[in-house]
Amino acid sequence: MIKLKEVILDKYKVFTSPQTVRIEDDVTALVGMNESGKTAFLEVLAKINFFDQNSSFHFNPLSDFPRHELKKFEGKIDELEVAICKFAIKDKLAWLIANDIGEKTLPENFFYFGAKYNNWQVWKDFPVDVKAFLKFNLRNADIDESVNSFIESVNDFSEIPEKVEIVKNPVIRKSLIDLFNYISGSAYPWPDPLKGYIAKKWFRPHLPLFWYFDEYYSLPSRINLNKLVESDDSDESFSTSKALFKLAKIDVNELLHTDNFEKFISELENTANLITEKIYSYWSTNKNLELEFEIEIEHHKKKVGEFFKNSEHYEERYLNIRIRDKYNRVSLPLNRRSKGFNWFFSFIVWFSQIEKKKNVDYVLLLDEPGLNLHAVAQADLLKFIKDLAVDYQVIYTTHSPFMLSNEDLQKVRTIADFQDGSVISEVKNETDPETLFPIQVAIGYDIAQNLLVKKRNLVVESVPDFILLNLFNDYFKAQNELTLSDTIAITPLGGFSNVIKFITLMSGYNLNLVVLSPKNNLHYDNNLIGKVNSLGVDKLLSYAEFIGDDAVDNASIFDLFAHEDFLKIVTEVSPSLKGILLPEDITHPYLKSFNSTFPTPVTEIGLASYVSRKGIERHLPETFENFRQLFEKVNFLFGIKS
Repeated sequence: MIKLKEVILDKYKVFTSPQTVRIEDDVTALVGMNESGKTAFLEVLAKINFFDQNSSFHFNPLSDFPRHELKKFEGKIDELEVAICKFAIKDKLAWLIANDIGEKTLPENFFYFGAKYNNWQVWKDFPVDVKAFLKFNLRNADIDESVNSFIESVNDFSEIPEKVEIVKNPVIRKSLIDLFNYISGSAYPWPDPLKGYIAKKWFRPHLPLFWYFDEYYSLPSRINLNKLVESDDSDESFSTSKALFKLAKIDVNELLHTDNFEKFISELENTANLITEKIYSYWSTNKNLELEFEIEIEHHKKKVGEFFKNSEHYEERYLNIRIRDKYNRVSLPLNRRSKGFNWFFSFIVWFSQIEKKKNVDYVLLLDEPGLNLHAVAQADLLKFIKDLAVDYQVIYTTHSPFMLSNEDLQKVRTIADFQDGSVISEVKNETDPETLFPIQVAIGYDIAQNLLVKKRNLVVESVPDFILLNLFNDYFKAQNELTLSDTIAITPLGGFSNVIKFITLMSGYNLNLVVLSPKNNLHYDNNLIGKVNSLGVDKLLSYAEFIGDDAVDNASIFDLFAHEDFLKIVTEVSPSLKGILLPEDITHPYLKSFNSTFPTPVTEIGLASYVSRKGIERHLPETFENFRQLFEKVNFLFGIKS
């Protein structure tokens, strides 16, 4: 019913200057290098309103305040506001508030709440319309002129007792005094009781709780049950273990005083099976894993006095957790096998504490989720996070490109570490290349995946190839002539050396490729060709094959044009060459020949753009025939009959 919209923090660890961070209604991702402040940002939020009573999530000036400024602010730190959150009131809560105090009493649908370093709450002032509140409460009363005068005279709720005498009707006067007493008695002791009432009754109880999870909460392989019982709630090392027993509905004290463990093992296994089944709806890496539990008893002697002969015997009990691979028929302690699976399992155990509390809003704070997961498993985890965001706000940190959704880059915030402190920015405003690197990798990978939109792909070197091949193909299609098959996509890669990188990147997608390139690229490095062939690409074409001179090394797509057509194009692009450029000056390969003869070179993209603007209808039959033969050969290499 309340959403976190914005966080304003200052003077916390690496954040030495005020930072204002916009938060999304569903998922917000924080990207930054190690030690940039990602964890610190999540800590700040958790300490404002942690979901559980845990002293670890209280502000501590000695460990939290920027060290180099401790002396500067000595004696003042406790009263400093470390973080303020802007919260938005959603429709359901707004409706409940309106039914209580009137629709117009609260003119804004947001408020600010935070904390000081002394862990005291901070409420920022918010507007209320006391006149609207009074009209709402007197809506069924017999209002006369004196009541209207009273309402108009009241500018602050605290003024009611001194101005109520204006009201002539004693019944209304008493009802107003009763109203004042009720609101004041139900409010925080603020100067304006109406604001204190709204904050205490409506804002504070519905304030989202912050739930934090990181790798530290992963289940151990061996749990000392004696120490588990003795530990208090502030001991985080047992937090997830306690949650597991709670989820399995097992009283650990009972487990310590029995010799029959079968019932307890059964409960743990049933609980683990339910959790594993949930994991497998997102976990595509290995679905042959299952958890095994055993209770181990260790007997010890405790020395009494100086000699062991007076020792007392005692025992310690442990829960051992192993993970078994059903396919390979081996098992290992949980912490020695599949950290990613353990993270998932531990997360669901820890999350079980809040999952059933449907009437409470939570903001989930996930620090480096899936850090040990393979890229494919990270993509699975990202789906899991998006599903969590249906019911919860999620804020997570990462430096993995596979934990970022290219569809939601506007929901990513960056954290960059500078000499004078870390800065949180929107992606569009980030300038630090190292901070942006995971985002750029994510975008690049997504572009690479989407370039090859069909199973058959004609890979070319450059954008000019792409422009001209599509231009002639579209022309032939309009003339009902031979074209490239509609099942073939033309994909420019920006150079032959990128072919290997690209095919490696896209391996596993069962793609069918033909590579079209200048002949010298196809033969100058046999090792390079061998690598391409080893990646499943054995269909290599050169432009030289279609111009009647297979010996031409640097033939480009412009060598497919008739000699006269090429001369016409370059003289129209460079009019100063008219009368100077002679036919014998240009031989195959055309571009190399031209640029080595004339001081002002022409570019492939410039020529391709010009041809595209002017159209190709005017070209000679020889040009069309060369492109026709090329398309026919490409279709043939893909096994398509022309």
